[in-house]
Amino acid sequence: MRTEDFDYYLPSEKIAQSPVRPRGRAKMLYFKRQSEKFMDCQVADLPNLLQAGDLLVFNTTRVRQARLFGERQIGDRKLATELLVLKQLDDFGLFSVLLGGKKIETGQEILLSDQKTIIKIIGHENGGPTFVIKVSEMNTREFFNLCEKIGRLPLPPYIHNRSLSGFEQQLYQPVVAKTLGSVAAPTASLHFDQALLNELIGKGLNLGELVLHVGLGTFWPVRSELIEEHKMHREEIEVSEKLVRQINQTKTNGGRVIAIGTTVVRALESAAVNDFRPTHGTTDLFIVPGYRFKVIDGMLTNFHLPKSTLLMMVSAFIGRENLFNIYQHALSSDYRFLSFGDCMLLL
Repeated sequence: MRTEDFDYYLPSEKIAQSPVRPRGRAKMLYFKRQSEKFMDCQVADLPNLLQAGDLLVFNTTRVRQARLFGERQIGDRKLATELLVLKQLDDFGLFSVLLGGKKIETGQEILLSDQKTIIKIIGHENGGPTFVIKVSEMNTREFFNLCEKIGRLPLPPYIHNRSLSGFEQQLYQPVVAKTLGSVAAPTASLHFDQALLNELIGKGLNLGELVLHVGLGTFWPVRSELIEEHKMHREEIEVSEKLVRQINQTKTNGGRVIAIGTTVVRALESAAVNDFRPTHGTTDLFIVPGYRFKVIDGMLTNFHLPKSTLLMMVSAFIGRENLFNIYQHALSSDYRFLSFGDCMLLL
């Protein structure tokens, strides 16, 4: 299939610049594929739309303070440089990063904003968009600790609302977040607060947890003409034995497994590539139309960018025609798109 088959026009004014408060007031489009009909609801309606015995699975990754700032000395000029720290490459100071700034070249050094730490640019990573950097006199744990001290949470580049600065922890860190390791939030989880989780439990629903540390695999755009030519970047996942038991028991009892976000879908379906089992490792699974889902019965997800791998995954779940009917309705009905936007419950 062609990448442009998943294109649509997204006006900039439809991109949410801040979340709805309280979160339960966000719009939620409810769709059941059996009837191919949808209706407009709110996130607060979830306890009445789901059934006792259903299992909601959350990604409990926590977003790192992965956005760093520094400067490079180029001749007699100092050039501002921004880093997005993606992942460690070894235990001795090598990291994969995205770099922002002018005239970036191998061998240059970056002085971070703490005015102490010096980073050297080693070169491009496997010829791709990422760079390899070396942190001097600092191991992995020490560098990640430094990131938490001097870094910022990396809000997506399409968020231009400057009034959010300083409030990222409250706005962009899901209430379920536990395990540090992502460079972007699993944004479907942002619709939940503790009160809603308590209400869902009180209605007889069960909650499950897994980890997928969000990296380039989730948000990097598809640039190839054919989607089959796109290569997914690997991301770390952990699907526990406890969660596997919960899911198997849910299925046995006639309940449904509802993934809260596309990262949960990807992790669960990765764990089921060769029989559904506990999994600790990495995944580069790319879910596109034609894929047969093995674990999930539904998903709650936001509205995604044109031509994105996330849009292709949703199309695989509900069908491309249904997908674009829903998106057209959302665009004409003042739904808010992307990370701080509204969502869909798809069953």
